[in-house]
Amino acid sequence: MKKVLIQLGKAICYFMLFFGVQLLVCIAMMFVYGMKIGMETAITGTMPSTVEMVEGMTDFLMNNMLWPAWISGVLTLFALWLFFIIRKKNVFQEVSLCKFDKNKVIPLIFLGVATSFFISCALSLLPLPESMLGSYVESSQGLTSGSLFIRVLATIIVAPVVEEVVFRGLILSRLKKAMNIWVAIVISSLAFGLMHGQLLWIAYAFVTGMLFAVVAERLKSIGASIIIHMSFNLVGIFGDNIDLVSWQHIVVAIVSLGVMVGSMYYIMKKARPTAV
Repeated sequence: MKKVLIQLGKAICYFMLFFGVQLLVCIAMMFVYGMKIGMETAITGTMPSTVEMVEGMTDFLMNNMLWPAWISGVLTLFALWLFFIIRKKNVFQEVSLCKFDKNKVIPLIFLGVATSFFISCALSLLPLPESMLGSYVESSQGLTSGSLFIRVLATIIVAPVVEEVVFRGLILSRLKKAMNIWVAIVISSLAFGLMHGQLLWIAYAFVTGMLFAVVAERLKSIGASIIIHMSFNLVGIFGDNIDLVSWQHIVVAIVSLGVMVGSMYYIMKKARPTAV
Protein backbone atom coordinates (compact mmCIF):
# COMPACT_ATOMS: atom_id res chain seq x y z
CA MET A 1 0.00 0.00 0.00
CA LYS A 2 2.86 2.34 0.86
CA LYS A 3 4.44 1.77 -2.57
CA VAL A 4 1.13 2.53 -4.27
CA LEU A 5 0.73 5.81 -2.38
CA ILE A 6 4.31 6.80 -3.20
CA GLN A 7 3.77 6.27 -6.92
CA LEU A 8 0.45 8.14 -6.84
CA GLY A 9 2.15 10.98 -4.99
CA LYS A 10 4.88 11.16 -7.62
CA ALA A 11 2.32 11.28 -10.43
CA ILE A 12 0.42 14.08 -8.71
CA CYS A 13 3.63 16.04 -8.11
CA TYR A 14 4.61 15.84 -11.78
CA PHE A 15 1.14 17.00 -12.78
CA MET A 16 1.30 19.90 -10.34
CA LEU A 17 4.73 20.87 -11.63
CA PHE A 18 3.41 21.03 -15.19
CA PHE A 19 0.30 22.96 -14.14
CA GLY A 20 2.15 25.20 -11.69
CA VAL A 21 4.78 26.35 -14.18
CA GLN A 22 2.08 27.17 -16.73
CA LEU A 23 0.16 29.13 -14.09
CA LEU A 24 3.24 31.10 -13.01
CA VAL A 25 4.08 32.01 -16.61
CA CYS A 26 0.47 33.15 -17.20
CA ILE A 27 0.65 35.30 -14.04
CA ALA A 28 3.88 36.82 -15.38
CA MET A 29 2.08 37.58 -18.66
CA MET A 30 -0.72 39.25 -16.72
CA PHE A 31 1.88 41.34 -14.89
CA VAL A 32 3.34 42.41 -18.24
CA TYR A 33 -0.14 43.46 -19.37
CA GLY A 34 -0.63 45.38 -16.15
CA MET A 35 2.65 47.23 -16.75
CA LYS A 36 1.49 48.06 -20.27
CA ILE A 37 -1.81 49.49 -18.99
CA GLY A 38 0.04 51.45 -16.32
CA MET A 39 2.33 53.06 -18.89
CA GLU A 40 -0.60 53.91 -21.16
CA THR A 41 -2.50 55.42 -18.23
CA ALA A 42 0.53 57.53 -17.26
CA ILE A 43 0.76 58.86 -20.83
CA THR A 44 -2.94 59.46 -21.54
CA GLY A 45 -4.12 60.17 -18.01
CA THR A 46 -7.14 57.93 -18.61
CA MET A 47 -7.70 54.83 -16.48
CA PRO A 48 -9.70 52.02 -18.16
CA SER A 49 -12.65 50.53 -16.29
CA THR A 50 -12.44 47.18 -14.52
CA VAL A 51 -14.51 45.52 -17.26
CA GLU A 52 -12.26 46.95 -19.96
CA MET A 53 -9.15 45.77 -18.11
CA VAL A 54 -10.53 42.24 -17.71
CA GLU A 55 -11.56 42.05 -21.35
CA GLY A 56 -8.25 43.51 -22.47
CA MET A 57 -6.28 41.07 -20.34
CA THR A 58 -8.31 38.14 -21.69
CA ASP A 59 -7.69 39.25 -25.28
CA PHE A 60 -4.00 39.79 -24.50
CA LEU A 61 -3.60 36.25 -23.15
CA MET A 62 -5.60 34.70 -25.99
CA ASN A 63 -3.63 36.53 -28.66
CA ASN A 64 -0.31 35.64 -27.06
CA MET A 65 -1.08 32.18 -25.68
CA LEU A 66 1.78 30.54 -27.60
CA TRP A 67 4.37 32.49 -25.63
CA PRO A 68 3.44 31.08 -22.19
CA ALA A 69 3.03 27.66 -23.83
CA TRP A 70 6.60 27.35 -25.07
CA ILE A 71 8.18 29.26 -22.18
CA SER A 72 6.46 27.11 -19.55
CA GLY A 73 7.34 23.99 -21.54
CA VAL A 74 11.04 24.84 -21.63
CA LEU A 75 11.02 25.74 -17.92
CA THR A 76 9.28 22.46 -17.06
CA LEU A 77 11.81 20.41 -19.02
CA PHE A 78 14.68 22.31 -17.39
CA ALA A 79 13.23 21.76 -13.91
CA LEU A 80 12.83 18.02 -14.54
CA TRP A 81 16.33 17.73 -16.02
CA LEU A 82 17.81 19.54 -13.00
CA PHE A 83 15.78 17.40 -10.58
CA PHE A 84 17.01 14.10 -12.05
CA ILE A 85 20.58 15.34 -12.41
CA ILE A 86 20.67 16.33 -8.73
CA ARG A 87 19.30 12.90 -7.81
CA LYS A 88 21.93 11.30 -10.10
CA LYS A 89 19.25 9.59 -12.19
CA ASN A 90 19.39 8.74 -15.88
CA VAL A 91 17.03 11.36 -17.33
CA PHE A 92 16.16 9.30 -20.43
CA GLN A 93 15.34 6.20 -18.41
CA GLU A 94 13.26 8.17 -15.91
CA VAL A 95 11.04 9.58 -18.68
CA SER A 96 11.01 6.35 -20.73
CA LEU A 97 12.73 7.97 -23.71
CA CYS A 98 14.34 4.86 -25.19
CA LYS A 99 15.33 3.72 -28.66
CA PHE A 100 12.69 1.83 -30.62
CA ASP A 101 12.32 0.10 -33.98
CA LYS A 102 13.20 2.74 -36.59
CA ASN A 103 10.96 0.98 -39.13
CA LYS A 104 8.00 2.31 -37.12
CA VAL A 105 8.85 6.00 -37.67
CA ILE A 106 7.01 6.48 -40.99
CA PRO A 107 3.85 4.67 -39.79
CA LEU A 108 3.96 6.82 -36.63
CA ILE A 109 4.02 9.99 -38.75
CA PHE A 110 1.15 8.67 -40.90
CA LEU A 111 -0.81 7.82 -37.76
CA GLY A 112 -0.39 11.32 -36.31
CA VAL A 113 -1.31 13.09 -39.56
CA ALA A 114 -4.29 10.81 -40.28
CA THR A 115 -5.62 11.13 -36.71
CA SER A 116 -5.49 14.91 -36.91
CA PHE A 117 -7.33 14.99 -40.24
CA PHE A 118 -9.92 12.49 -38.98
CA ILE A 119 -10.68 14.47 -35.83
CA SER A 120 -10.85 17.75 -37.74
CA CYS A 121 -13.30 16.29 -40.27
CA ALA A 122 -15.34 14.58 -37.57
CA LEU A 123 -15.76 17.88 -35.70
CA SER A 124 -16.93 19.51 -38.94
CA LEU A 125 -19.50 16.78 -39.57
CA LEU A 126 -20.90 16.31 -36.07
CA PRO A 127 -24.07 18.31 -35.19
CA LEU A 128 -22.39 20.23 -32.39
CA PRO A 129 -24.05 23.27 -30.73
CA GLU A 130 -23.06 26.62 -32.23
CA SER A 131 -21.96 27.91 -28.82
CA MET A 132 -19.56 25.00 -28.41
CA LEU A 133 -18.13 25.40 -31.92
CA GLY A 134 -17.82 29.15 -31.41
CA SER A 135 -15.84 28.65 -28.21
CA TYR A 136 -13.64 26.10 -29.97
CA VAL A 137 -12.92 28.40 -32.92
CA GLU A 138 -12.22 31.34 -30.62
CA SER A 139 -9.78 29.29 -28.55
CA SER A 140 -8.11 27.88 -31.67
CA GLN A 141 -7.44 31.36 -33.05
CA GLY A 142 -4.83 31.87 -30.36
CA LEU A 143 -2.83 28.99 -31.84
CA THR A 144 -2.79 30.55 -35.30
CA SER A 145 -1.73 34.04 -34.20
CA GLY A 146 1.83 35.24 -34.03
CA SER A 147 4.82 34.46 -36.22
CA LEU A 148 5.20 31.11 -37.94
CA PHE A 149 8.44 30.53 -36.02
CA ILE A 150 6.71 30.86 -32.63
CA ARG A 151 3.82 28.66 -33.79
CA VAL A 152 6.19 25.91 -34.93
CA LEU A 153 8.38 26.23 -31.82
CA ALA A 154 5.49 26.13 -29.37
CA THR A 155 3.07 23.74 -31.07
CA ILE A 156 5.17 21.31 -33.07
CA ILE A 157 8.37 21.14 -31.01
CA VAL A 158 8.03 22.18 -27.38
CA ALA A 159 4.45 21.11 -26.57
CA PRO A 160 4.70 17.52 -27.89
CA VAL A 161 8.02 16.93 -26.12
CA VAL A 162 7.09 18.35 -22.71
CA GLU A 163 3.57 16.87 -22.71
CA GLU A 164 4.80 13.39 -23.63
CA VAL A 165 7.59 13.60 -21.06
CA VAL A 166 5.14 14.62 -18.32
CA PHE A 167 1.97 12.66 -19.12
CA ARG A 168 3.33 9.47 -20.72
CA GLY A 169 6.94 9.44 -19.54
CA LEU A 170 6.36 10.36 -15.89
CA ILE A 171 2.69 10.31 -14.86
CA LEU A 172 1.69 7.14 -16.75
CA SER A 173 4.88 5.29 -15.82
CA ARG A 174 4.27 6.02 -12.12
CA LEU A 175 0.55 5.30 -12.19
CA LYS A 176 1.01 1.88 -13.81
CA LYS A 177 3.19 0.89 -10.84
CA ALA A 178 0.23 1.59 -8.56
CA MET A 179 -2.69 0.21 -10.59
CA ASN A 180 -3.84 -1.72 -13.65
CA ILE A 181 -2.17 -0.45 -16.83
CA TRP A 182 -5.48 0.38 -18.54
CA VAL A 183 -6.71 2.32 -15.52
CA ALA A 184 -3.40 4.19 -15.51
CA ILE A 185 -3.77 4.99 -19.22
CA VAL A 186 -7.30 6.33 -18.72
CA ILE A 187 -6.35 8.49 -15.72
CA SER A 188 -3.21 9.92 -17.35
CA SER A 189 -5.15 10.61 -20.56
CA LEU A 190 -7.95 12.30 -18.61
CA ALA A 191 -5.39 14.54 -16.88
CA PHE A 192 -3.88 15.29 -20.29
CA GLY A 193 -7.30 16.21 -21.65
CA LEU A 194 -8.27 18.42 -18.73
CA MET A 195 -5.09 20.47 -19.14
CA HIS A 196 -6.37 21.64 -22.54
CA GLY A 197 -9.21 23.65 -20.96
CA GLN A 198 -11.72 24.04 -23.81
CA LEU A 199 -14.46 21.35 -23.89
CA LEU A 200 -13.80 20.00 -27.40
CA TRP A 201 -10.06 20.11 -26.80
CA ILE A 202 -10.57 18.12 -23.60
CA ALA A 203 -12.62 15.50 -25.46
CA TYR A 204 -10.24 14.81 -28.30
CA ALA A 205 -7.11 15.33 -26.19
CA PHE A 206 -8.40 12.52 -23.96
CA VAL A 207 -8.86 10.25 -26.99
CA THR A 208 -5.49 11.11 -28.53
CA GLY A 209 -3.89 10.77 -25.11
CA MET A 210 -5.15 7.19 -24.99
CA LEU A 211 -3.69 6.59 -28.46
CA PHE A 212 -0.32 8.12 -27.53
CA ALA A 213 -0.20 6.06 -24.34
CA VAL A 214 -1.00 2.75 -26.06
CA VAL A 215 1.70 3.30 -28.70
CA ALA A 216 4.27 4.45 -26.14
CA GLU A 217 3.56 1.35 -24.04
CA ARG A 218 3.74 -0.97 -27.04
CA LEU A 219 7.07 0.39 -28.27
CA LYS A 220 8.34 1.00 -24.73
CA SER A 221 9.36 4.57 -25.53
CA ILE A 222 7.77 8.01 -25.45
CA GLY A 223 9.89 8.73 -28.53
CA ALA A 224 7.12 7.02 -30.49
CA SER A 225 4.33 9.11 -28.93
CA ILE A 226 6.38 12.30 -29.43
CA ILE A 227 6.54 11.58 -33.17
CA ILE A 228 2.77 11.01 -33.36
CA HIS A 229 2.10 14.11 -31.28
CA MET A 230 4.35 16.30 -33.45
CA SER A 231 2.73 14.99 -36.63
CA PHE A 232 -0.74 15.56 -35.16
CA ASN A 233 0.05 19.16 -34.25
CA LEU A 234 1.72 19.77 -37.61
CA VAL A 235 -1.63 19.29 -39.33
CA GLY A 236 -3.27 21.58 -36.80
CA ILE A 237 -0.89 24.38 -37.77
CA PHE A 238 -0.95 24.04 -41.55
CA GLY A 239 -4.14 22.04 -42.18
CA ASP A 240 -6.45 24.93 -41.27
CA ASN A 241 -5.65 26.49 -44.62
CA ILE A 242 -7.44 23.63 -46.40
CA ASP A 243 -11.08 24.54 -47.10
CA LEU A 244 -13.37 21.57 -47.74
CA VAL A 245 -17.09 21.14 -48.39
CA SER A 246 -19.21 18.55 -46.56
CA TRP A 247 -18.76 15.61 -48.93
CA GLN A 248 -15.01 16.22 -49.03
CA HIS A 249 -14.93 16.11 -45.23
CA ILE A 250 -16.60 12.69 -45.41
CA VAL A 251 -14.09 11.39 -47.97
CA VAL A 252 -11.10 12.71 -46.01
CA ALA A 253 -12.51 11.23 -42.78
CA ILE A 254 -12.93 7.78 -44.37
CA VAL A 255 -9.47 7.83 -45.96
CA SER A 256 -7.90 9.09 -42.72
CA LEU A 257 -9.60 6.35 -40.72
CA GLY A 258 -8.22 3.75 -43.14
CA VAL A 259 -4.71 5.18 -42.80
CA MET A 260 -5.08 5.21 -39.02
CA VAL A 261 -6.11 1.54 -38.90
CA GLY A 262 -3.36 0.47 -41.30
CA SER A 263 -0.67 2.47 -39.50
CA MET A 264 -1.78 1.25 -36.10
CA TYR A 265 -1.75 -2.35 -37.29
CA TYR A 266 1.81 -2.01 -38.57
CA ILE A 267 2.97 -0.22 -35.41
CA MET A 268 1.46 -2.78 -33.05
CA LYS A 269 2.67 -5.72 -35.13
CA LYS A 270 6.03 -7.23 -34.21
CA ALA A 271 7.11 -4.28 -32.12
CA ARG A 272 10.77 -4.68 -31.27
CA PRO A 273 11.82 -2.25 -28.52
CA THR A 274 15.54 -1.84 -27.92
CA ALA A 275 17.41 -0.75 -24.85
CA VAL A 276 18.95 2.70 -24.41
